[in-house]
Amino acid sequence: MLTVAGYYSAGETAALYYFTQHHQHDARADHALLIGPFDEKSVEHGATSSVRDLPLDPEARIDPSAARYAWFDYALRGAKRPALLGANVNYELAGANEWRHEPSLDALEQKPRRFYLAASRSGARHALVANKPAASMALTQTLDLRGRTGAEWRPALELVRKGLQPREGALFVTEPFAEGIDLAGRLRGVLDFTVNKYDVTWCYSCTSCAQTGNT
Repeated sequence: MLTVAGYYSAGETAALYYFTQHHQHDARADHALLIGPFDEKSVEHGATSSVRDLPLDPEARIDPSAARYAWFDYALRGAKRPALLGANVNYELAGANEWRHEPSLDALEQKPRRFYLAASRSGARHALVANKPAASMALTQTLDLRGRTGAEWRPALELVRKGLQPREGALFVTEPFAEGIDLAGRLRGVLDFTVNKYDVTWCYSCTSCAQTGNT
């Protein structure tokens, strides 16, 4: 099997879930993942010089259909396995202009970078800090569920923005990194919620990134 996905594709979370589940339940699964800085259009039709105004590395500008046919030749006709799909996980590290290959998602997540939520007492933007705060913290937010003024709101399509404005939420920001880092793997978090309603819908959008530079 071959899964083709993009960091900015609407189906990326589901693609990673089923890929992971297949390998978890079948240790011998011949299932490869090809993932890069693509959105759903790029996954279907191929990558160009940019995606949503974000410039792409030359190495990332591939034809996914060609990769699929090369995989079919390997899987169905006994051809040599394509070099681009040489491992179970094949990803383009954005900014480094190269494809990298790992046996599993767990293998490229061996050195996680962990941050903790830290609330600001001044009411300014909150922090993501490297050390766990000594005291526990809580943020309270009150929403009027009768209000429908923002029902038609949609997130911005741009992938690169100079600033973020929270919409009925809060921002947690790290200090600038001292040097560039390679970021690859799944983003994970643990949050606790206390609510006063019996029915709550939790909707999230999580992007698994692979990129290099000051992030």
